[in-house]
Amino acid sequence: LTAEMADANNEIRTKCLATTDGVERLRMILRLAEDRINKVAAQRLTEQITEEVSADERDLTVGKAAIPRWAYQIKKGTRVSYFWNEAEGWCKGYVAEDPVKIGDELIIAVTFDDDGSTHKLPFLAEEKVRWRPGDMKDMK
Repeated sequence: LTAEMADANNEIRTKCLATTDGVERLRMILRLAEDRINKVAAQRLTEQITEEVSADERDLTVGKAAIPRWAYQIKKGTRVSYFWNEAEGWCKGYVAEDPVKIGDELIIAVTFDDDGSTHKLPFLAEEKVRWRPGDMKDMK
């Protein structure tokens, strides 16, 4: 009867019929039922998640980028390196003015060593890889 309720396959049913120990027979059926219950629970959870999340939100999201802590320690006179572009590469300079926080970004005025020009550059969390503190050894 328990094999029928658990919808056991023929192999499990045969083992149940061959087993004379009622406790062991019940353990076989419980293992089968537990496995199926876990699959059903996982399927329900998956369906619930996909129903609650729109198609756009189903894309992989890692989380919101954040400005690193060291960036908030930047002040006038701090040495920084900024990746300008592929042609110029890493450019070293110093912060000419104290940074200004506007929304989710810092505006940093940098005077570059190579030509002495000063540019106000946004320090965006999404582009934090363009900035490095101080004079990094591997920079040109």
